[in-house]
Amino acid sequence: MAVVLEKIKDPFDIGWRERIIVLGGVLCVCLMAIFLGFVYAPTEMKILLPLIPLSIFVLGKFLPLVCVSETISCVPWQLGLVVGVLDVLTIILFVYGLSLLLRISFISKKLIAIQYKAQLILYHYPKIRRVAIGSVMCFVLFPIAGTGALFGGFLGTLLGLHRIVLIASVTVGGFIGGLLMALLAVEFQDFVYLLKDSPTIKYTSIVMFVGLIAGGVLWLQRIYNTILLEAEQKYPTD
Repeated sequence: MAVVLEKIKDPFDIGWRERIIVLGGVLCVCLMAIFLGFVYAPTEMKILLPLIPLSIFVLGKFLPLVCVSETISCVPWQLGLVVGVLDVLTIILFVYGLSLLLRISFISKKLIAIQYKAQLILYHYPKIRRVAIGSVMCFVLFPIAGTGALFGGFLGTLLGLHRIVLIASVTVGGFIGGLLMALLAVEFQDFVYLLKDSPTIKYTSIVMFVGLIAGGVLWLQRIYNTILLEAEQKYPTD
């Protein structure tokens, strides 16, 4: 059965006044937080700022695991909160900046690709629509490619969530995911400290742990790709 995918558009009825107030407020809060950080905790801020783009483009919710390295003075809980804050910023920018993003050709093509995958999965698993809020939280919670705050935003949009509910769902999922990874980092860090006197065992354990996490992510990614492939085969698009 062929399906006709919806054309990408801005589904949120947001006036320019609200858009400017929210985005301006977010920018002011971010600048104030950075300023206060450099005033009261300059050492931590010098470490955190370079890690932010690393989290966005590479590590994602695995950012707290960098604390296992003894060269990083931040604690896992700090980086877990950073992950949650980044997800909040991402979904706010998505909701209030979608109409602007759609005018940029490169970004628009990327968003169309994400929307394409989201719609096919919804066609293949229509029950997801019945648990819309939980579905968005889960997509944001699990650290597998394509299921971050941006994809969760598209999923919530397709499920018809109000923008406030969508922002709240992504926020909860983002913070839970970041803090769970921080918990893993804390437990693993304590284990590493116990093995501090044996570098061979310590680094072997680190490699095994990272390998286990990577294997789990690849397994989840494989499931995701399988579901997507099944949906593409069952519902060819026009």
